[in-house]
Amino acid sequence: MWSAARRSIRPSAPCLEAFSALNNPRFGNPNGAITNPAVVGTINSAAGNRTVQLGGKFQF
Repeated sequence: MWSAARRSIRPSAPCLEAFSALNNPRFGNPNGAITNPAVVGTINSAAGNRTVQLGGKFQF
């Protein structure tokens, strides 16, 4: 009985996802405050760094 249960467990293929893997910057929106002409259109922020996640599942 135990050997039959052991044969029914099948691992699926692992899944790998990467975001910004080539390290391309994702800039924020330009500054739209027209009250200060020195900062109009400047970009002062960027999104996060590389993110990698690995997942998998077992089917019973």
